[in-house]
Amino acid sequence: MATSPLAMLALTDDPLMQLLSAHAFVARTYGLKEEWLCQVKRYHHKKKRIGFVSGDFREHAVGFLLPTVLQSIDRERYEVYGYDFTVEDGSQLRRELLAMFNQVKQIHNMSDRDAANLVLEDEIDVLIDLHGLSAGARPGIFALHPAPKQGTYLGFIGTTGMPWFDFVIVDKHAMPPELTDYFTERPKYIEGSFIPIAQSATDLPVLSREDVGLPISSFVMGAFGNVYKITPEIFSCWMRLLNEIPDSVLWLIDDNPTTTNNLKNRAREVGADLSRIFFSPRVPHKIFCAQLKLCNVFLDTYPYNCGSTTNDVINAQIPIVSRYGKTLVSRMGLSIISSKKSIAGFSVKNYEDYMAAVKKIRA
Repeated sequence: MATSPLAMLALTDDPLMQLLSAHAFVARTYGLKEEWLCQVKRYHHKKKRIGFVSGDFREHAVGFLLPTVLQSIDRERYEVYGYDFTVEDGSQLRRELLAMFNQVKQIHNMSDRDAANLVLEDEIDVLIDLHGLSAGARPGIFALHPAPKQGTYLGFIGTTGMPWFDFVIVDKHAMPPELTDYFTERPKYIEGSFIPIAQSATDLPVLSREDVGLPISSFVMGAFGNVYKITPEIFSCWMRLLNEIPDSVLWLIDDNPTTTNNLKNRAREVGADLSRIFFSPRVPHKIFCAQLKLCNVFLDTYPYNCGSTTNDVINAQIPIVSRYGKTLVSRMGLSIISSKKSIAGFSVKNYEDYMAAVKKIRA
């Protein structure tokens, strides 16, 4: 009842717990009163108007994936509006991303009501939120119902518990019918993976293992998911892999001193050789993509699978091993791997199969 919904995505594979957490969070945090500014069921434009609301039109997991979505929209049939409250990062990605919209409206300094009235004036047919319950969300805009249809996508890989969202964009691998009862939003199914496979970054630097301090001949297992996704169970699995694959090393993110020390202490407790666990600091995205090419396998986290990072792994042509479960967030890897036969990856049901898949790649 007190845990944040984002934390709950990483703490449990129980979809009911995630739904209850979302309901509790929305009730205690927002307390918004719904209004219906939009009184029409549909507009009659020559082209349908789709609006995306986000503060992440920048170098961010959502920002890295969104260009593929925007580029795939048929502009003969649709106009695409961006309602932007992003903190300016000056990046090339942001400039390119904003240029993909037919119109961009800056709402950073607007109240939720003023932003909602702007959406109403623009006669947006479908308004899509790219935050859900993640940081920076502005649910007050959607609680006012400024568009006939409202949905959520990409920014929060779970139910929002918010009654003003009509749908969530997913695929049938990620959300089979038995999971729909745990969502307040109705599934809007698309073909392929609901996680867009973006093009790889260009002009990547060429790096060697020596450049990053890795042993040249080792079997490198990279695990670069956000550190809050590393549970005791998945870390124990990685420690077993280190023990059972003698020439292997584990490569992790040195995200903050507390996490890094905790991981090292846990490794000591199970008798792991710390000289075979390497930590690297966060780096710019292009360097990160170049570093991925130095891995032999990418180890996905569970129950919170990687999303944008998995896209980078696929573009680096590195095999990935993922475990799937009973929640949307624990099925991102399954969704991506199942969508493309060309992907060198395994999506499995349990840790024993996870370990077996890594060993198969090693062999």
